[in-house]
Amino acid sequence: MAPEVLAVVTLLVDRGMVDRLGAMADAFTAIAEKERGIVVAEVTTAVPLTDDLRSKLTDKLSAALGRAVSLRESVDESLLGGIVIRVAGRVLDGSVTSQLRDLRQALLTARQGGEA
Repeated sequence: MAPEVLAVVTLLVDRGMVDRLGAMADAFTAIAEKERGIVVAEVTTAVPLTDDLRSKLTDKLSAALGRAVSLRESVDESLLGGIVIRVAGRVLDGSVTSQLRDLRQALLTARQGGEA
């Protein structure tokens, strides 16, 4: 462990602020990624990604953005299935929940037909 990291951790322990360690690590990671030109993609799925899917997703996003991509993964079972990706100020929503919502809206706004 680098001496600087040990000093920061020791300081947080001494001051009773260990609960802030995760937020600090996230902030340092974000700074390091920005300095290296890495784009962060927030990925939400209904179930955890497999290693194979994670690799394919990273490769496709990197190719599309022309930059290295780092995934921040979270699981939200309410999506039912599919994936939601937030990257470079855009949201790509391929979740089953949003598809069902769109289908419901389309059915509600469709002209009522039938025989008279």
